[in-house]
Amino acid sequence: MVAGNASLVANFVPLPALQVARSGGQMVLSWSTNSAAFVLESSQALGGTATWNPVSAPVVVAGGSCTVTLGVSGPARYFRLRGP
Repeated sequence: MVAGNASLVANFVPLPALQVARSGGQMVLSWSTNSAAFVLESSQALGGTATWNPVSAPVVVAGGSCTVTLGVSGPARYFRLRGP
């Protein structure tokens, strides 16, 4: 039991938005540098059987965005950002 007045403060940080665009034969994924600690992951499936792995392509930081460029060939993939 706490005697006297007590207060609780919670700070909520919004999740980053993952942007996807196509540039020629490439797929460009980007997110804000405010969320630079997040890791881009991909999976070939969704749901309970999904296995998420870090994307091995380099992250380029420029102009307030973290950007990863990938080829569009190969199997379909899903992407997410995993927080620290």
